[in-house]
Amino acid sequence: FKQKTAYEIRLSLVGSEMCIRDRMAVGMRAWASLHEQHHPDSAYVYYFDRRLPGRDSEFYGAFHSGELYYVFDTLASTERPWTSSDTTLAEIMSSYWANFVATGDPNGAGLPAWPRYRGSQVQGLGEVIAPTDAPGKDRFDLFWHEIDALLQHL
Repeated sequence: FKQKTAYEIRLSLVGSEMCIRDRMAVGMRAWASLHEQHHPDSAYVYYFDRRLPGRDSEFYGAFHSGELYYVFDTLASTERPWTSSDTTLAEIMSSYWANFVATGDPNGAGLPAWPRYRGSQVQGLGEVIAPTDAPGKDRFDLFWHEIDALLQHL
C-alpha cells in the first residue's frame, strides 16, 4: 500500500473520533483568540474535566454537555451518586454563568478568580477550580496550522 505523507496523516487525524474533543477545543480557543483581537479583555474560556459520578464514569470521562448539570445547578434532576464536591462545583459554576450573563464577567464575591483568556491559560472546572494551562497546546498548534493552511487556499 502507498505510504502516506505527514500532511495526509495529520489530515486523517483531524477526522478521527479521537480528535473530536480536540477539534471542539481548537474551535473555541480559536474563536476566543480572534475575539480578543477585536474586543480585548472580554473572553473567558474554561476546561471542564469532571467525570460525572456513576456507572461507566471511567469509560465516558468528562464528556460534552456533562457540565450542564453544574452550570444550571440541576444535580437533583438525575440519579447519580453526587458528592459534596459536585454540589460545590455546581454552586460555583452556576454563579459564574449568572454573573457572566448579568455583567459580561463571571467573577464575583466569594468565587475563585477566573482570569480573562490570554491564549495559554483557561479556567479549570472540575476537581480543581483554578486557572490552568490549556490542555493539548501541541494539538492546538497543529490544528491551527492546518486550519490556517486550508484557509489560505480558499
